[in-house]
Formats: sequence, structure tokens, C-alpha cells
Amino acid sequence: MEAVFTVSGRLTRPNGASLVGPEAIAAGQSESFARFRATHHVSSDHVIDLDGDSARLRANLIAMHLWADQERDPNTLHTHFLAGGVLHAVVVSTGRGWRFGELSLRNTWRTGSGYAAMLATGR
Repeated sequence: MEAVFTVSGRLTRPNGASLVGPEAIAAGQSESFARFRATHHVSSDHVIDLDGDSARLRANLIAMHLWADQERDPNTLHTHFLAGGVLHAVVVSTGRGWRFGELSLRNTWRTGSGYAAMLATGR
């Protein structure tokens, strides 16, 4: 994550919970994604506004997550959820290249199972 985020980089999840710093982001994302058998993310319609040594990014994102067998809801036939939203980021140029200072996703729609449980856990 040090190659992706600044030392004080912030990742804000769709539920509003934030992780700060590459180490915390790596640990939190590893814990979160351990619940899934597979994931697939597609971004599109990128808008990037450059301003010297920083840039603002906006893009659309669609994410599909397949629950691991031990995590899925046994009361439903669904084994996945889909979500779509808007990705926002602030990227800064550092001595080691461009890094995310802020990265967040605001969901605008979702379908499938288990999403409410995921939001409740904050991970």
C-alpha cells in the first residue's frame, strides 16, 4: 500500500468508516476481502482535474463480490452482491511518484445478499 497511498492517506468505505495510512489500509482491506471468494471491480468515465502536484479524480465504479461459503447467508439463494457508485480521490505527487491522499466510494445502488450485514460490521 505504500506504493499506492501517502503516509497519511485515507480510504473511506461506503459505510463512512475510514482507514488512515498504508499499514492500516492494508490490514483493513485484507480483513474485509477475506470474506469473499472473489471480487471484480470495473471503473469508467474517469474525470481527472490536474492542479500542479495534485489531482482530483471522479469515476464510476461497479463492484461484484462473491461471498465465501462460510460468510454467505444460508437463508437466501444469492451468493453475491453488486454495488455501483461514484469513486472520488485526491492524488498527490510525491518524491516517489503519485499517491492517493484520499480515496472514497459513495454507493448509489446495490443488489444481492449480505450487503446490510457488511455495512453493520464496518469492514
